Amino acid sequence: LIERLRRQVLALGYARTAYKIAPANAMVTQVYGQLELKSGKRPKAAVELLQKASAMMPDNAEVAAQLKRARAAYYGSAMRQ
Repeated sequence: LIERLRRQVLALGYARTAYKIAPANAMVTQVYGQLELKSGKRPKAAVELLQKASAMMPDNAEVAAQLKRARAAYYGSAMRQ
């Protein structure tokens, strides 16, 4: 469990760095948004990133599904506050 968490933290850091280097890259944006969603710590950031990825890849069903999950996570967390 600890090893898996460590890998997730590393992956998120790598994705953040990649996004800083290539923010116009749709796949980088998608992966970064997906990892933010998976971490559960920044649901608003996940929504924003996946919205951007969806705009760059409007026919990508996977991105659309991730965006839907991110919105549910974000609006669900906002309702609990």
